[in-house]
Amino acid sequence: MIKKEILKTIVKLFDKFLNTELHLRLVSENSEKFYKNSYDVKEYDLIFIHIPKTGGTTFNFVLDELKKKENIKIKQRGHFSISIKTSSSNEKTNYCTVIRDPIERSISWYNRCLGDKNYYSHGLAKKGFDVFMRRCSEVHNTFCKYYSGYLDQEVNEYTMNIALNNLKNFKYVFSFENLENELKNFANNHNLNLSSIPKFDYNSKKTDYENLEYKNIAKFYNPYDMMLYNAAQKEIFNLNK
Repeated sequence: MIKKEILKTIVKLFDKFLNTELHLRLVSENSEKFYKNSYDVKEYDLIFIHIPKTGGTTFNFVLDELKKKENIKIKQRGHFSISIKTSSSNEKTNYCTVIRDPIERSISWYNRCLGDKNYYSHGLAKKGFDVFMRRCSEVHNTFCKYYSGYLDQEVNEYTMNIALNNLKNFKYVFSFENLENELKNFANNHNLNLSSIPKFDYNSKKTDYENLEYKNIAKFYNPYDMMLYNAAQKEIFNLNK
């Protein structure tokens, strides 16, 4: 453990003086090396694909209640993609997720990193939103990466279509913009004894969502996530976006 902490310190110093993101890459939420995506889907009754800053902590609370009531096995509590062991569309029905406007999610993730000096991406966020978006892989078409399973590859239209087709086969897909109502319906459908859906918000700093410069920068780095999100609005939520 001591050696590991010393290595972290050395890597951070290396980043500081050479202007690199080696430490960020080592602990990245999107790395196949540290967030394995080769688990066995058939071991679980439900698998929550939790993209950061999509209300996942709130949904995990509801899933905990479901797990206690129905005594089922749920894979949750972590940021991992679909499994590359998934071999058929039937297996994808085990998945559930919450999807959010990629632009707002990027800004929210930036605020989260900027507001916590102990967070591993804090130093990068301090350099400004444009630098953060350019050099942080966790705000580059993240939904497509998680829903396709190709975490360490650059996203293209082919990857996006895989992600969209996978998403259509998920058992549950919730919209962040209407999450409270959708989770209430989910709880009622499963006869969960929840009088209200609690909100766990670890980023109370809701700023810059209407900042046009930020929005344009975030769009530039998330073209395929925007395609995926807009397609989901039409094909999954039946909304004209």
